[in-house]
Amino acid sequence: RDVWTIGYTPQIVTGVWVGNNDNTPMEGVSSSRGAGPIWQNVMERIYNEGYAERLLGTLVETFERPPGMTNVEVCAISGLLPTEHCPNRINALFIEGTEPAEYCNVHRVERVNRVSGKLATACTPPELVEERVYEVYPPEAADWVREQGIPQPPTQRDEIYGCSPEGGEVVILDPTLGGHVREIVPVVGNARSGDFAFYRLEFGEGLNPSAWSQIGGDHYNQVDQYVLEYWDVRGLKDGLYTLQLTVVDNSQSFRRATIYVTVDNTPPEAAVSYPWPGRVYQVEAADEWANLAADVSDNVQIDRVEIYLDNELVDFTVVEPYAVKWVLSMQDLTLDPNMQPITETLVYTNPDGSWVIEEVLVTWVEVSEDGKVITQTWESGFQVISSTVGYTESHLVHVVAFDAAGNETESEPVRFYIIHEPKEPDTENDSGALWRREEELLAARGDEMVADTRISWILPGVTAIWWQAFG
Repeated sequence: RDVWTIGYTPQIVTGVWVGNNDNTPMEGVSSSRGAGPIWQNVMERIYNEGYAERLLGTLVETFERPPGMTNVEVCAISGLLPTEHCPNRINALFIEGTEPAEYCNVHRVERVNRVSGKLATACTPPELVEERVYEVYPPEAADWVREQGIPQPPTQRDEIYGCSPEGGEVVILDPTLGGHVREIVPVVGNARSGDFAFYRLEFGEGLNPSAWSQIGGDHYNQVDQYVLEYWDVRGLKDGLYTLQLTVVDNSQSFRRATIYVTVDNTPPEAAVSYPWPGRVYQVEAADEWANLAADVSDNVQIDRVEIYLDNELVDFTVVEPYAVKWVLSMQDLTLDPNMQPITETLVYTNPDGSWVIEEVLVTWVEVSEDGKVITQTWESGFQVISSTVGYTESHLVHVVAFDAAGNETESEPVRFYIIHEPKEPDTENDSGALWRREEELLAARGDEMVADTRISWILPGVTAIWWQAFG
């Protein structure tokens, strides 16, 4: 509704209040954006433009440094002792005995192939290697790091360059060591030799397989950074497997390259955990945004969760809790009960080059039998409901979860509603009013409402009264 900032120096206390004169709530204004900047400007002018001397005379006191304090130079980002890789440093005050003893763990230097952008190995040509400093934060900050656009170190190693002629000639490039695979996997690598006879690709269960299964047959052609075989893992149980490439020479000597991967053909589970079905928000009241959250799990590892509103991607998140904030808004459209359905013609191209033309319904209007309720629905799921009782907008939210192997699951959609805050009571028309259920206020059809322990009753001319049923 309103915001405050209060601060002081040894001799001056200043308070700033920001709000509407008519006591109506402000929208989207926090103390840091509203009262805080005003307080800072006032205090700076008091001390920088001579007002403090006029108010206090010649004696302007400052905060005295208490005993037992010590100054320590620290990294401005981590707050720990700086290393040579910390670009910004500050002098910070600490109580003696509490100053940091560890060195910065945020700024990390990595050797990178400047051409491929991958992590350099001991075999990457020196002229292609450069050192880059990255800010690496804990995994819990992954979403924030992405939103801020902070560059992160590469995760793939520069595997094109082997550590010896043998390593460069016999190597599995994709999938990568420790990767996750599913369905049909193209195995890419090098199978070369000066005395080349053939190569074969095999797999076994676990890190130290007791038995091997060959993928395809023996291949008598050399391969350079191309597909070695297509590995069908659809019939395998999920888990850890070892993939082995063997190149045999005409002399019957052989060389091998081995990696391990995780087979994961099981898609994740995904559901919308919030808002609950039928949740009602009031834009002029305390509701400024909706928390769109997902309940997601996987047998191996979740890669990311995408959150959609009316079939449009709002954002994605890579760490728990899988949730994003969506700022509430209303379009306040005027509905035409006589509007004819609007369609769109779409043309699809088949793999064989032929065309398919499809007529798609974009938006349509439905009117109740008594003519009191008009509902317009869009293909995306967005709805506007207008009646003699009120105006409501409705949205569909769903989530899509991806695991590390690329399996994906789309949740069932959940519908929620947005209304305007009920108007102030009209005392002249209160007499004889009847109680109405929330469903009537929303002008929503019964089959769209889902029972919940929270029930809302609205008295015409009176603000909403919420009652929570327990048990």
